Amino acid sequence: MSDLGPFLLNALEQAGALIDSPRFGVYDVLLPEEITRRWQVPTFQRLAMGPEPPAGDAGTEDLSYVWYGHPLVEKLIDEVRAEPACTQGFVRDVRTDKRGLLALARQALSFPNARLSEVPRHAEVVALCHYVRFNFKAALITDEKQEQLVSVVMDVQAGYAVPELAGPDWPAPIEDEPPVDNHLPAVVRWLPGQAPLSLPVLEGLLERATRAALDALGAPLKALERRAARFLELDRARLNEYYDDMVRDLDRRLRRAGEASEDQSQRRTSLEDKLAATELEREAKLADVEAKYRPRVELELINLQFI
Repeated sequence: MSDLGPFLLNALEQAGALIDSPRFGVYDVLLPEEITRRWQVPTFQRLAMGPEPPAGDAGTEDLSYVWYGHPLVEKLIDEVRAEPACTQGFVRDVRTDKRGLLALARQALSFPNARLSEVPRHAEVVALCHYVRFNFKAALITDEKQEQLVSVVMDVQAGYAVPELAGPDWPAPIEDEPPVDNHLPAVVRWLPGQAPLSLPVLEGLLERATRAALDALGAPLKALERRAARFLELDRARLNEYYDDMVRDLDRRLRRAGEASEDQSQRRTSLEDKLAATELEREAKLADVEAKYRPRVELELINLQFI
């Protein structure tokens, strides 16, 4: 079986399908009603992997041979693409046998009016700690749209961002298989009583990661603001010059109408209305231009990586 077979069966199971194999290479698939309505396919499918029946095998009428480009495969690919691709990895070969955290803390930390000492009747223990990488699609928007990927790695137990780990290269190999040692998870210090990867913890980390992502966009956002301010000034000058010419023309026509006989009063009223409408239009256009060049940031969470 090619890579398509495991992908197809796993994707069908994740969609809620029941799968049975009556014989080698043939799979009976019972799809949920919601899936059959959305995909507009029969509830029961009998599938075999391959572009066509094997040579010398005429097959059966109810057996569908599934291969790349098959409508069922295309629908499953669309379903998978619609779901965020979250992953989990483990840092293995950690030196859990090393001790001396207190001695290291005494070397690294100093306090002007205090000293560092261990808590009585407590000892060092090995605990399982977690990181979560939040991958955002950031859109910097003014008159044009610039998109970029922003990654923020959060220390789950401490609740703060770790910029040193946000790059593409992790300082230690990340593997799919968990380590053999089963250690208890470390306590979430900023949200006591919650499991490290519980929903309240992840929601709190997402809020903090969003703020960290906005901080990371500070430099490109400032460059965008400078560019927007320059173009806003040019467009304001262009609009003001255009409407100043219109106002001067209307003022000149008003003066001529004022010097004319009294039967021109209706014309003067019309010109005054046009002058007021021109000023209102100028204000509206200037407001539109300011909104056009007002920088804003849109963040969309793409996926997570649990480490």
